[in-house]
Amino acid sequence: MKLYLTDIHNINTKKIIQYKLSTTKQIKLFSHEGIFIIDANKYKKENVIEGEIKDITYDSVDLVMDMSTIVYEIENKIPYNHIHKEYTSELYHLRKNAIVGFRVIYLEGHIVDAYFESKYKHDDFAVKEDVLSFVRLLN
Repeated sequence: MKLYLTDIHNINTKKIIQYKLSTTKQIKLFSHEGIFIIDANKYKKENVIEGEIKDITYDSVDLVMDMSTIVYEIENKIPYNHIHKEYTSELYHLRKNAIVGFRVIYLEGHIVDAYFESKYKHDDFAVKEDVLSFVRLLN
């Protein structure tokens, strides 16, 4: 499950730098035939399995819950005509073995996506508390 912030313009990751767990790079290729990634020198086509999407609110924090999942299938070739983009992903956890992660995606140094991710349901008390803790740290 992903919980998207409705406004990502004012995110200041400097306030949560001590919680950064990892930084990864991902290359995506966009074409008329779909979205492809390069992973371990292999081409993979990205396929989205649509899930429930709905607006939720934790206290006064508005979020969008997305239950969609992404699966990848290995491809032997990529379309000749494509657009190449390199993304940087930073993952933050409030504590070791946290059930909620906060992921920030950058393109050319600018935040293009930010969301909370968890394997637990959105109405789990611990999920709500971790999300609200992150929001308080970010503001």
